[in-house]
Amino acid sequence: MAAAALAGCGGNIIMPSPMVETIQLSQQEISVCAGETEPVSVSFAPVGSSSPVEWTSDDERIATVSIIGVVTGVAEGTVKIHAKAARNARAVAECLVN
Repeated sequence: MAAAALAGCGGNIIMPSPMVETIQLSQQEISVCAGETEPVSVSFAPVGSSSPVEWTSDDERIATVSIIGVVTGVAEGTVKIHAKAARNARAVAECLVN
């Protein structure tokens, strides 16, 4: 299927970015103590695709994650942090936090 082009200011052609197919995290496992933080970043495939990311923690009593992917340790334990591409709910990655 051909992508639709949009006309921008001055007649420039603006091509929409490709649909996100997969999302990867910069780290698959991290260790953070209570009160410590650790940033986790995302990358998308194919190259040139992009999407807002929805971050969640399986248990915020152990670790939280900010809207920009900064993990904060709350208490001792193990939890998974999930990142989901808002433009493709099947594009999900996770990071184990100890």
